[in-house]
Amino acid sequence: TTQIRTELRSVVEQVNKRIEVTEGRVSELEAEVSNHSDSITCMTSDVTGMKKELATLRDRCEDLEARSRRCNIRIIGVKEGREHGKHPSQFVADMLKVSLGLDKPPTLDRALRALRSGATQDGLPPRAIIVKCHYLSEKESLLKKAIEMKSVTTPDSDQIRLLPDFTQAVVRKAS
Repeated sequence: TTQIRTELRSVVEQVNKRIEVTEGRVSELEAEVSNHSDSITCMTSDVTGMKKELATLRDRCEDLEARSRRCNIRIIGVKEGREHGKHPSQFVADMLKVSLGLDKPPTLDRALRALRSGATQDGLPPRAIIVKCHYLSEKESLLKKAIEMKSVTTPDSDQIRLLPDFTQAVVRKAS
């Protein structure tokens, strides 16, 4: 019986040591969990702030893009290659003068074809021409004249439409 008691004490001591080690590990884990919880709370706060800042920056970017397009007109329907060999701004100014029956060509800062993703293929509609008018009042008078005419035809017999050049966000909101 003494031998059994000694063995039992030995086993109990081993179990107690294991319990102490386990309790130490549990305490360490609890401390780490607390630290991680604090870090997560801090990061959540940071992410919330960053989301607000991102929304503000997106709004600012949208506003700047809209302002930069304020004097732009989008011309749809001019077949590809019509402007080949000519300076695009001069080609568009001359085309608008004749098509809209203007006294003089409009003052344009630049004109270019809109980009299209992927390769240009036959059968696709022609890319729009983006025109930046030098004066806002001239842009508005061009759009007004196009609306009054209802149907605008170029000297090359292309049916064209003149539209304000809105941002994608404005177009999405409008539709």
